[in-house]
Amino acid sequence: METSNSRPPIDPAGNIIVIDQSSGSRGSIMAALREIGFMKATGVGTIRDAVNFLESEKCTWILCTMILDGEPNVMQLLKMGLIHPELRDTRISVFAGPEELAAVRQSLALGAISYHDKNFSKQALTDEFARFKAVFAKARGDGTQIAADYIRAFLKKGTQHADLLKFEQAMMGQFPANSAVLMDLARAQALAGETEQAAATLGQILILDASKQEEVERVRTELLHGLPLAAAAGARGTNLLGLKKVFVVDGDTAALAAAESMLGMIGAESCQLFSNPEDALKKLKEEGEVDLIIHEWRLPKVNGPLFIQRVRQLGHDRAPIVLLSSLVTAQDQNLTREMGVARVIEKPLRKEDFLEGIIWTMKQEVKPTDIKIFERKILALLAKRRFDDAVKVKERLIGEFKASKGATHYFDAEIDYARGKYEDAKLQAIEGIKLGFNSVRMFNLLGKTLMRLRDFEAAIKCFEKAQAMSPMNVLRLCAMADCNCELKKTTESQDQIDKAKQVDAGNDAVGMSEANLALSSGDLQRATKILRQLPNLDDVISYLNNRGIMTARAGHAEEAISFYNKVIEALPETASDKSATVRYNLALAHARGGELEKAVHALKTIGKAPDAHLAAKVASLQKRLAESIAKGTPFALNSDAPAAAKKDASVPDVEVAPDASVDVEALSTLAIGPGDVGCYAIFTVPPDEALDKLAKKVPVYKPRETIKRAESGGIERMMKR
Repeated sequence: METSNSRPPIDPAGNIIVIDQSSGSRGSIMAALREIGFMKATGVGTIRDAVNFLESEKCTWILCTMILDGEPNVMQLLKMGLIHPELRDTRISVFAGPEELAAVRQSLALGAISYHDKNFSKQALTDEFARFKAVFAKARGDGTQIAADYIRAFLKKGTQHADLLKFEQAMMGQFPANSAVLMDLARAQALAGETEQAAATLGQILILDASKQEEVERVRTELLHGLPLAAAAGARGTNLLGLKKVFVVDGDTAALAAAESMLGMIGAESCQLFSNPEDALKKLKEEGEVDLIIHEWRLPKVNGPLFIQRVRQLGHDRAPIVLLSSLVTAQDQNLTREMGVARVIEKPLRKEDFLEGIIWTMKQEVKPTDIKIFERKILALLAKRRFDDAVKVKERLIGEFKASKGATHYFDAEIDYARGKYEDAKLQAIEGIKLGFNSVRMFNLLGKTLMRLRDFEAAIKCFEKAQAMSPMNVLRLCAMADCNCELKKTTESQDQIDKAKQVDAGNDAVGMSEANLALSSGDLQRATKILRQLPNLDDVISYLNNRGIMTARAGHAEEAISFYNKVIEALPETASDKSATVRYNLALAHARGGELEKAVHALKTIGKAPDAHLAAKVASLQKRLAESIAKGTPFALNSDAPAAAKKDASVPDVEVAPDASVDVEALSTLAIGPGDVGCYAIFTVPPDEALDKLAKKVPVYKPRETIKRAESGGIERMMKR
């Protein structure tokens, strides 16, 4: 059976704690554990004694009777396992009587891996642990699968079929296209009365794994009363991979039809097909999140290398991309890695290869094991400024998959760069390169960082190294043009723009760099002409505005003022309403240079601000400027920052500092994904006021340094960032 790939399995040779007030009961439990090969059991009378033990020793498994009165109680113990990284690999089981079923349900929702009857006779314990041993072997020690087995038994015993179906559907989200979990889903569908849906699910199992024919036939006979699988022809199959919206782009209509048919076999809900990549890009611009993008590498009109870059520029950073082609070269692979391609499926399409590739891709989205998938996930989180989440993904990569030191420096550099800590990002990148992590992404990142630090000569050298490995990257060519523009090397800048045009003349980023060069060289007529021709003027203005922000923040106020004035002068007549943000930042640049009257004048030219946020900033700046002028005191910007602009083509638009305070408990709990601790966040229960109240106050837990150092969950490192 496939495991969750989340935490290490229970170690039979590890420490075990048995908690019960009766020494006789503790002895009976420990004796029964030894019978199934768990030899290192320690008995304690209270949960507080167990916590004291955990502060000095690692523990693989805790077995506790349902202690609900006093503090700490069993609900608090389970909550501790969710909050403290040092306890993430400690599994917890409970003993309960028939009157404690509500507490059992709550315990399983809080991550308990099993529950056992509170009957401590030798035979009862032998039977309980014989069953546990069988479940343990079947699940290969995986805590999520063990807990799932006990949850199924609990819900079936109570004939809670609707809850069982809900649970199996949640399990499919964590184990996509897993035939064993899918079989359990088919059983739950049958028990809930969804017979046609169950038959459709059984049919899908045979598509995934023909060797399951005998088991499928047994379930069909026992639960569907022999209903033929063909009877489900009208029923929609289970969405095995959670695919709600898929884009498929291929100039070959036969390939489109084949892909649509195969995606239907695995239950994809909406497949939008495009033979023209330009139509696909227009639709992607309108869409929100897309679950999967599949496209041919050799496309008409907008070829694969260009299409994939434009998709990412449209903000679809999170969507996995699968290529259909046998023509991806070694040099192409550097670009596909940069753009976060998950998989390449060779043509002509074979059902087995296609389904295997799509299933692998979507499984990686749930529980990644491939470093390039981790990389794309981290970069997508950083693009949305979800810094803490990006750190958690990085910590999992380092702790569980032993990423190299060079890769660790690379990811730290990406995080520092996104947070605006450019000096730190530079140092991390250089250390990574010294350790041999010489990827295209690393050199590209170092180039962007050096641009931010206004070391344009060094930035160009880094970009050249990256471009030599992956020469089709349009944004990098534009960044090199911008660097040369800053260095007043007009000819070299134009050369890079021309190279970018050869790759993708229709890319908006090329027009932005061309407008930037025209403005910097004082050719306002040409700049206006370029701006008129660009379809996304808002993005262009944001990009130019950001260039001025970087210049001003670097202490070059006069240069920034000159550039802002050129941008305002070059704007087409139809775009006069879009200049408010530029004029506000012009005012800030004047204020930085001590030209307060000119700053006031720049604010007056804004007129009515286009939105409430900018209007408030304008009013605040006007008030503070007036006070400084009236009192004759120096003007300090303090916390005022340039007006936020949209994401530009090459670098983040605003600098964001890390949060000053972090809630340790909240951050720790958020670090847990579904299935990381038993079936926590997979099996959910309605609120229970009395039981929820018991879990509110978590016991004090102060692990010794040896325990902290052994834990790779990384909360301390999160806190220090």
